[in-house]
Amino acid sequence: CSSSVVNDTGTKDLKVGMEGVLFDGTDGLDYNPGVECTWQLTTFSFMRLNLYAGNFFDLETSPGCSGDRIEITLGADLELWGRFCGKYAPGQVITSVPKVQVVTIKFITDENYERPGFTMRYVVADSRSVQPPGLPKEKGA
Repeated sequence: CSSSVVNDTGTKDLKVGMEGVLFDGTDGLDYNPGVECTWQLTTFSFMRLNLYAGNFFDLETSPGCSGDRIEITLGADLELWGRFCGKYAPGQVITSVPKVQVVTIKFITDENYERPGFTMRYVVADSRSVQPPGLPKEKGA
């Protein structure tokens, strides 16, 4: 990936029911230090975006995910939704972002420790749908 390019290939004008895979790294090999990859997922109407670990999700574990991490921001103002690091089992739900039109996902690595990386599956759901099981209860739910 390139730190100066936002990857939005195949992730513009997403519709309910669409899904895809984002990835960086190779299972069994470590990713590169000092990387910043960015993907932007957009839709014309509001959506819920569910994110699941793919075949592997193995990033450096650090307090508050301050080291290597997946960082998710919302909207044009890039409001921070969350940081995710460590290991997730294949198929495990990572997060569910409700009622959004633009989601930016960054993979950021530091210079300290490297791990294999990740594959992450996204599924676009109706904005009124409930979050997948396995996550803390949503605010206001």
